[in-house]
Order: sequence, then C-alpha cells, then structure tokens
Amino acid sequence: MARRSLGEAGKPPAIGSIGDGKSPLTNLRMNLADELRQLLGSDIVADDGQKITLGDTAVTIIATPGHTPGTLSMIFTVKDNGKPLTVAYSGGTAFNFPSTVPNFDTYIKSQGKMAAAAAAANATILMSNHTEFDNAVPKIRMMAARKPGEPHPFEIGKEAVARYFTVTGECAQAARLKLLQTRN
Repeated sequence: MARRSLGEAGKPPAIGSIGDGKSPLTNLRMNLADELRQLLGSDIVADDGQKITLGDTAVTIIATPGHTPGTLSMIFTVKDNGKPLTVAYSGGTAFNFPSTVPNFDTYIKSQGKMAAAAAAANATILMSNHTEFDNAVPKIRMMAARKPGEPHPFEIGKEAVARYFTVTGECAQAARLKLLQTRN
C-alpha cells in the first residue's frame, strides 16, 4: 500500500506538487515546502484508499504517482443546493516528469486507476490540480452568475469524467510510443 506524508521532510509535496527540481524556481519552491513541513510537522500520513473525514464529508485518497512521485488524487462528495455530487479530483495532470518509458508507464497506470475509482464512485464532476485543464476559473465565474435551476458548471457527467482519464492516458501512451520509436 502506497504511503504519502502530507508533511514529511525530504519528500515532494503530496497535494499540489510543485515539480521535480529541474529549474531554480522549482528548487526554491521545493526547499521552501520542505522547510514549511519541517516547521509544522505532519498531522497524518495518507494511505492509498484511506478515507479522511472532514465534517460530514469523506475524502478518499488515491495514490496516483506519475505527475510527481507523491501525487495524490481524491474522490469526495459536495452538495449543490442539497443535491450530492461526486467529484473526481485529479492530483496530477501534466507530464512534468523526465520523459522515460517507466515514468510514462507509472503515469498511465495511475490514470487508469483514477478512472476506475471515478467510475466506481459515479463521479460527475472533474477537478484538476491545474485549473487550465478543467476550466475552473470560467466555471467559477459561471457559478457566480448562475440562476436557480441552471446546471452546475462543474457537473459534466460520468461519461465526460471517464473521457478525461481516457484522453490523459492515451496522450501518455502516445508520448511513450514516441520515446520507443526514437530509440529504434
């Protein structure tokens, strides 16, 4: 079972990971994050499949390494005017890792794992750690102007959530195949 500390020094941040240390800015961010974790310590260690209760909401942690080694994704329920909606939160979207076949294999496996978890939970909302991939900013603006009875801007349906993970997995497969072809 994968374990990710939410504050262990020397590890990449578990949620909202910041990179792999390739640039000076990334290194600065990682060093600051490590210092903050050392100062504050860890409240919990997150296990793959663990449920964390926040008020009346349970968040299921899903270890999805690939984007970064410590990437965590989540499944949780929100309420829209009392109506429960299930969210699939993808903790790792972009290919910010070194381009190697094993790294793409890890990413592809995690996308499949998250797709299965989202389908099992009947998730109809997709959120990403990078707002440019889920259009969160325009959706938030739409929520502010939303009238009673209008659909929730974040609710895209089970099929669209599944399609997202299919596309991210297939893009990673294409990038992996390109690496293999350049070797030959």
